[in-house]
Amino acid sequence: TIEASQEVPGMQYCGTIEAWQTIPLTFQSSGIVTSVKVEEGDKVTKGQILATVDNGDNQSVYEAAKAKYEQAKDAYDRLKTVHDKGSLTEIKWVEMETNLKQAESQMNLTKSSLEKCIMRAPDNGMIGRRNIEPGQSALTTASPIELVKIDKVLVKFSVPENEISKVKKGMKASFS
Repeated sequence: TIEASQEVPGMQYCGTIEAWQTIPLTFQSSGIVTSVKVEEGDKVTKGQILATVDNGDNQSVYEAAKAKYEQAKDAYDRLKTVHDKGSLTEIKWVEMETNLKQAESQMNLTKSSLEKCIMRAPDNGMIGRRNIEPGQSALTTASPIELVKIDKVLVKFSVPENEISKVKKGMKASFS
């Protein structure tokens, strides 16, 4: 039996759900990847370690720069009292200050290089893609890990040309 109905037949389409924002992450240091601590679909928080690069060379350079800084600091501290008493020439004192500043700057620079061996999450999100494995070069992939923000999502679908006139601004829609 065919009867009149108040229901409007719905239009159904296939589509995709995409992240609101995708952030491609890269290593800031070259080298061999030593560990990848996340998988696709993992939730991550800002600052969380995602992957690391071999830091052996950078660690050695940092230790040498730190030792040089400590040596310059010790010399500065020892000669400060001599300078304060007026027993040290001004040119020698300026040399000590300059040596200390240079050593501190070099130590900070090498520390920064050491910290760049660790890839951290720049924000909260979810791992959308992981394109790197331990043992690979850190620079082989343009974006070894992608962080996606899915607080909001985009639903994309195509409407056939002969049905586009049925779609009106402000219509209610649902998806599953």
